[in-house]
Amino acid sequence: MDSVLDVLLCSLAELVPYTCARVLVPKGGPHWLARGEKSFLEPAKKSPRCSLTFVADESPFFQRIWSERKRILIPDTKKQERWQTFAGHEQFRSWLSVPLVASEEFLGFLSVGHMEPNHFTQEHLRRAELLAIPAAVAIQNARLYSTAEIYGSELEKRLSDLQQAEQALDQSEAGRRV
Repeated sequence: MDSVLDVLLCSLAELVPYTCARVLVPKGGPHWLARGEKSFLEPAKKSPRCSLTFVADESPFFQRIWSERKRILIPDTKKQERWQTFAGHEQFRSWLSVPLVASEEFLGFLSVGHMEPNHFTQEHLRRAELLAIPAAVAIQNARLYSTAEIYGSELEKRLSDLQQAEQALDQSEAGRRV
């Protein structure tokens, strides 16, 4: 999954120049996690951090975009009501977001920010939206692959257990015959 997200965010940077981009995924209930992140912030301003997590219920703005699940472009976040309550995105002055949907399953959002106001245009939004389609499919495929690996290893373990049980049964039968 990490390699899929890295390729997605690098490809996005070529189409939509940004300061920071994240893939936001639901973690159950109101909890959200930034699964992938790529930032072009200056090293002096960049602080070491773990993955961004937040609770949607604490942000009326995010609750709205999450419930609507539509693309959104905010030219200047200083003019956007309640923007400051959107944790982890306070430094952005221009922001856009597109939903990630594959096979009618909502997977999360692609969140893209820039520190300059009015940086993003409708063309940037269109490009991000076009990239979100194959990106969502790639994310879904990565999840399916991961699930298949888990089931495959579990199946191998059960097959090994079955073979051991068969060997023990054969030994028991051989011992009974003697």
